[in-house]
Amino acid sequence: MQDLIDKENPDLIFFVEFSQHHYEALKTLLKAHYPYTNSTIWSNKFVGNVVFSKIKIENWADDFPQDAWRYGYFSIKHDTTPLYFYLPHMSSPSSKKNFDMRNKQILTFLNDFNIHRNLHRTRGDKVVLVGDFNTTPWSPWYWRFADVFEGEFVNITRSFPILFTWKLLNFPVLWAHIDHIFVNKEVSISDLHQVNVPGSDHKGFSFEVK
Repeated sequence: MQDLIDKENPDLIFFVEFSQHHYEALKTLLKAHYPYTNSTIWSNKFVGNVVFSKIKIENWADDFPQDAWRYGYFSIKHDTTPLYFYLPHMSSPSSKKNFDMRNKQILTFLNDFNIHRNLHRTRGDKVVLVGDFNTTPWSPWYWRFADVFEGEFVNITRSFPILFTWKLLNFPVLWAHIDHIFVNKEVSISDLHQVNVPGSDHKGFSFEVK
């Protein structure tokens, strides 16, 4: 993982299902170059969704139970312009209970998103949603949030249909598109490509935000 970070040299690194042993392996690099963080957890332990940044972060939804919200929400300043990020990680619908949990998380996220739009942001602010939605574009639940964003946000990853990021049980023909990047019209994305994440069953994305 450290080799990947050295190669890509990102300003921000987004992790889901990040754990303490990951942090222990990377802490020398992270402490040296990524002093700012955003996470979805109560404690100071690095478990769950974590963002590491070279740029100062303003946390908008920090220190809450992961089971309740399951997403990070923060902003950075690009020059003098605020740039807002969401990092959702919905539950995998691997059982009826988890299916219902994922759907509830989607509805909660949409409700919160509309609240944040009025509380924190102004028209013309740049907004990026990137993460593991555990929802494919052919699911009706995908369209529950895609329809809300219609006309304002674009799913960049749907423009690249070969950028699958997850495969079932290591069968190469069974790839799924469950990780997504949504951006509003004020944002442009360049140099979008897949990266192999060591030890993960997902591929990652690397991209530049303008």
